[in-house]
Amino acid sequence: MTWWRKSKVALGACFRLRWPTWAPPVAIFLLALGLRLWRLGEANLWWDEALAIWAVRKGLVGVTLWTAGDVHPPLYFWALWAWVKAFGTSPLAMRSLSALFGAWTALVAYYAGRLLGERRGIGREAAWWSGLWVALARFHIWWSQEMRMYALAGLLVLLSLSLFIRWLRAIEDASPGSERRARLLWLGYVVASIGALYTVYLTASVILVENLVVLGFWLARKGGRRPLVKGWIGAQGTIGVAIGAWLLFAWGRMPTWSRTAGPPGVKFFMQLYATLLT
Repeated sequence: MTWWRKSKVALGACFRLRWPTWAPPVAIFLLALGLRLWRLGEANLWWDEALAIWAVRKGLVGVTLWTAGDVHPPLYFWALWAWVKAFGTSPLAMRSLSALFGAWTALVAYYAGRLLGERRGIGREAAWWSGLWVALARFHIWWSQEMRMYALAGLLVLLSLSLFIRWLRAIEDASPGSERRARLLWLGYVVASIGALYTVYLTASVILVENLVVLGFWLARKGGRRPLVKGWIGAQGTIGVAIGAWLLFAWGRMPTWSRTAGPPGVKFFMQLYATLLT
């Protein structure tokens, strides 16, 4: 029996066990966290990680002004600044923030898999496979061990998609309490989407896909479902205002960074290199 068939048999046995409700997601989270914390502080800092340390040493206002002229928005650097205040500036301490984001992503993937599979009667199996896929993904582990914003971006994008699907289902639900649940899901979706855009600008592509899905729903119902249209316009308007405020603040600084700034000077290089060594 090949290793693949053995793993399928082992996972099938896991699926059939009567786990307590809390056990599978906790197991997925701890597995993901352990893999991301393994040898976390051993690798040397590389250039972009040193740049992140150099940025957060400027303080909250300084890092905000710096990211306004950078290619990435500020949310990760705000989070890293707060994390450093609490846990210090060792490579292990600073990288552990990304490790936590990565482990939470595996947990969200577990629930997203269950959400997508439950209507086909495979919610438990889909949850296990989704959670394990993220927890064991080599590329995801790699980026969850670096002092960069990509683990946070992945977490927020997955949250945005999951809450988006749950919100669509909630507004279709006529059961008691569904309206309040839909409002809470709407709020969570808006917050997660704004957070994603404030982490990596390219996450806008996911929001574009969500808009296309809503457009398809609306066309399929031939313009019906007023709660869908009203809620979606409100959500996109709120997201647009939030990211627009940041872009207005950063707009005059980004061209300076990308167009007119020359190559890094010797002083800047020495400062950044010193950050790598300290």
